[in-house]
Amino acid sequence: MRTGRPKIATTPYKMIIHSNHGYRYASTKVESIDKGGKSVYSYKHWGTLDKENKFRPNTAWFMLSPEERRKYIFPEDWEIGDEKRTIKGDRRGRTTYDKDDVDRQYGATWFLDKVAETTGLRNDLMSVFDNNADKVNQILAMAYYPFIDNLSYSQMSRWQREVKSPTETDMTPTAITRLTQSITEKN
Repeated sequence: MRTGRPKIATTPYKMIIHSNHGYRYASTKVESIDKGGKSVYSYKHWGTLDKENKFRPNTAWFMLSPEERRKYIFPEDWEIGDEKRTIKGDRRGRTTYDKDDVDRQYGATWFLDKVAETTGLRNDLMSVFDNNADKVNQILAMAYYPFIDNLSYSQMSRWQREVKSPTETDMTPTAITRLTQSITEKN
């Protein structure tokens, strides 16, 4: 029995042009198996192409992780531009700063730091958490965050890049979960 051509591992990641109703899409072919056991192919669109083959990504492309984006193979004649290069963390929209910069916004956190010191909150937390300054600073950062920005905790890491916070620890959702789980009944 004939088996056909062998499958190549990179084939699902090769970008092709899919023309539909006068529009040109940068797409890949996705394989699925129908009820009869046959391979059926459909197009997955990752963006559009203009007449000069300039790639303009869509939301599906931006939802991919940087590691996933690196897997896709683009034809040489396509102009990819900055869309294929991945910025650290792929943060779009709001301005972010590196830790070396000193011009991060500090007014709101400075005010809340002074309130925590004046009311004795910082000293109370230090006594409760056995003088663990790093843990206290993380807790204070979590306490300040809802007052300064009305966003969910999943965006706290991004917030830390534009606003100076009490802790230098990157407060990702995983770090927040570990911190909250480390708080015991004794604390």
